[in-house]
Amino acid sequence: NATLGMVGRSEWRREAVRLRQWVSNQRSLLRKGALSQSRLESLNRLGFVWSKQEIDWDEMFEEMMRYKIRFGHCNVPYKGSSLQRLGCW
Repeated sequence: NATLGMVGRSEWRREAVRLRQWVSNQRSLLRKGALSQSRLESLNRLGFVWSKQEIDWDEMFEEMMRYKIRFGHCNVPYKGSSLQRLGCW
């Protein structure tokens, strides 16, 4: 694989874990009503996604659109297929 710039692979993974934890914490603070209005507004301006399910839905919708463009329909096989996740969705 190509290098990841100045950051090594293990450092990149550590940073990804920290970011994932921070994102989870922001979502938790919002659910508890403990996130300040200014931070909420700042995150919203960035396009922060508050629901993981929203991300999953958007990803699956994009995948379905690609499937329909390629095959002309949305009847995705789900048994014994590499597209099982999309077919079940």
